[in-house]
Amino acid sequence: MAIVVNELRLSLVWSKAFAKDANLPTLADPNEYQRAFESARQSGTTASPWLLPWIEGYPQRFWQFYLKGAAPSNFQQVAAAEARSFFVPLRIRPFCHVTARDGTSATLEGYCYPYTTAVIGIVRLRPNPPLPLSDLVDAAVAARHADYNLRWHDTTLPATHGTLQSLADKVVGRLHALAGIDVNAIGVPLPPPITTATVINAKGDERDEVVLRALHGLSWLRTTWKQDKLVEEMPDPAELSGIAIGKGRAIWRPVCFSPPQARGRVVSLGCYHRNLTLAAMQASALAALVGRADDIFADPKGRLISIPPADVARAVELLDKLGGSDFFTYRSWTAQKQVSFYKDRVERVRQKLGL
Repeated sequence: MAIVVNELRLSLVWSKAFAKDANLPTLADPNEYQRAFESARQSGTTASPWLLPWIEGYPQRFWQFYLKGAAPSNFQQVAAAEARSFFVPLRIRPFCHVTARDGTSATLEGYCYPYTTAVIGIVRLRPNPPLPLSDLVDAAVAARHADYNLRWHDTTLPATHGTLQSLADKVVGRLHALAGIDVNAIGVPLPPPITTATVINAKGDERDEVVLRALHGLSWLRTTWKQDKLVEEMPDPAELSGIAIGKGRAIWRPVCFSPPQARGRVVSLGCYHRNLTLAAMQASALAALVGRADDIFADPKGRLISIPPADVARAVELLDKLGGSDFFTYRSWTAQKQVSFYKDRVERVRQKLGL
């Protein structure tokens, strides 16, 4: 029986550093960050615009392992100063509804770091009836590039529409306003996102070459995926849970597939997908800060003025940890591959700082 897919989850992560040294988020100030973090911790009793990045009562293995050194027993009890040291972002409250013309819904989340902003877009595809694997890839490509209508919760703001790429730019503008960044500091449009596509539930069997072609399609998310030349081999499930090409990764773990009514089904692959998405956002945000420092150092007279060199050095250290140098930090093959993309910039900054 050919593979049919009941559910696929697609996440897109955009990160952006500030445009100029003079346009830093208010969270760049350690004291302001700690005040905002504690206010977010008490979000049920205060009027803070920020929330903590994790969802209360929901297992989040990424934060659990990423913050293990700062809060070994319970990451949710991490001190504000330690959270600042680990560049933990703050999340803005839910702010919009996003729906494509074909009925596909999406979720946009906004995050602010001390020196960067980030947006996560999430699309959940649950076709009824289930789709053959090839058709599901086409549906994911269509969802990636669809035109979505966005309605703000703040009804004083006009509704808008566009691709998830263009809507993410609008979310960045909202983040800049909340973070106290000058509206003129928006800078260039967001670069293409890091994407993660995870098959949550499927049944059936298929030849490896068919599955491999589909995984390439879910990594590329482009309409020519059926004709383009394959560049990866079928992964060994004992070693890797999918493939990664450029900024895209496709997750395929058939051992975790089970009937929709099975207890723990969503927890298994749904949580895995969420953790990979958070790891991608964290690595991307840290790399954006290091990249900003690299751009400054590219000028022979360039110096870090508004950014403390110690913060950049800390970002380098955390990227090393996510890249696999620390057993007690959340580790995944996707994060390690992502961090390897930034190797040249990280090494240049490491040398400039004498690390």
